[in-house]
Amino acid sequence: MERTELDLLVKNAKLVQPYLGETEGHLGVAGGRIVAHLTGETVPPALRTIDVEGRHVLPGLVDPHFHIGYWNPFIDECRTETMGAAVAGITSMVLMLKMINLPPEYRQALSYLEIYPDLKSIIESNSTIDVAIRPYPNTPRQIEEIPLYANELGMTSFKFVTHFPRGSREAEISGTWGLTDGEMIAAFEKIKEIGGVAVVHAENQQITDYLKQKIQASGRNDLAAWCESRPDYSELEPIQRVSLLANRVGIPVYFVHVTAAASIDFIEQVKGRGWKVFAEAVPHYLSFTADSGLGILGRGNPPLRDEKSQKRLWEALANGTVSCVGSDHMAIKKAMRTEGDVWTCRWGSPRCETMLPVLFSEGVRAGKISLTRLVELCSCNPARIFGLYPRKGTLQVGADADLVVVDLESKRKVDPSVFPSYSDYSLWEGQELAGWPVMTIRRGEIIAENGALKLSGGGKLLHQKRPAINSL
Repeated sequence: MERTELDLLVKNAKLVQPYLGETEGHLGVAGGRIVAHLTGETVPPALRTIDVEGRHVLPGLVDPHFHIGYWNPFIDECRTETMGAAVAGITSMVLMLKMINLPPEYRQALSYLEIYPDLKSIIESNSTIDVAIRPYPNTPRQIEEIPLYANELGMTSFKFVTHFPRGSREAEISGTWGLTDGEMIAAFEKIKEIGGVAVVHAENQQITDYLKQKIQASGRNDLAAWCESRPDYSELEPIQRVSLLANRVGIPVYFVHVTAAASIDFIEQVKGRGWKVFAEAVPHYLSFTADSGLGILGRGNPPLRDEKSQKRLWEALANGTVSCVGSDHMAIKKAMRTEGDVWTCRWGSPRCETMLPVLFSEGVRAGKISLTRLVELCSCNPARIFGLYPRKGTLQVGADADLVVVDLESKRKVDPSVFPSYSDYSLWEGQELAGWPVMTIRRGEIIAENGALKLSGGGKLLHQKRPAINSL
């Protein structure tokens, strides 16, 4: 350590380090980075000292799946949703960026290159956490420009969907559509050139449209009907197909919000053959099933499954078949979310604020995963897969001093009225959960404490490197 005085000393911590476990000691921070791991009573002087009194200190969460600007103005949500993430212990996120979600003047842009300077300014003027961008290459030009996005803009993961056919209502609303297999191969070949990752939402819309029409004709519009219209094989089939394409081209593929036991079984099999296939879980699939009584609020793409799939998902989190947990956060008001019926209502729900206590309460406390594994799923692995490691996702010397202090014994009921988010409800509302963050530190600055925001703004736009996935 070159400096004789630290900017920040975090004392008396139980440090949870991915793949290493827990150690006791102190962290020294200078210049926004971790510069020392210290033990004992004698420590260097610091401009500020925080005694966490034996609480656990985790690397700041890296949320690999976050939406901004879907139902509300992009700039507004850059503020509100990143403030909510900060209170939740999330210090970095990967933003799913579609042109349609941006301010009106940018929605007709033909290339992400055109909008990048203004986008950087918007994010860094409004976000409280650090942000990496994941674009949707929809057009031939955008596919051709993938190497430029990587080399000039630091974007090394790219989002694709296998549903939402061109011209459909869903494609019009969401601003993206499913590529043909040929178009997807072309995009994968460009991703291979830059050593990136394809990120895929896997659903077969031909199957779900057929079943939806059949079930709708019977007059049903309950949540169970929605879930039955999107069976496990409507997820499994595109996972199998896209995995094959990615393997033949020679790139890693990452499937967001995997839900079905059959999908987990397939991913486990091909990972065993050496295929670079990664799966993500999202908290509400770990908490709720189609029978949980959520009603219209439980509608999602893909749908809630049964207890068998939920159990299989928890097993996959523990054994490494699932590599990451992301929030798939999307801000929306409850009244807006419940307009219409289960077939016509808007989609999405707020999830980032409760991600850590849900995983701790229902995972760690229940003996399904260890606290170290939680850190791997929520911090280290997302950083590694999406080119942010070792700057993010770890407590090692040299990393950004992104920390979340957690009191594992404190409990409180979920109350969405205290969250900074635009949303006004939570799927977990009223539930008592443990493992809430008591302090969030971003690059050495305290941005949230005891559930309250202490500092807004100051987020940075992150450049992604090649993924560090060889051992995953």
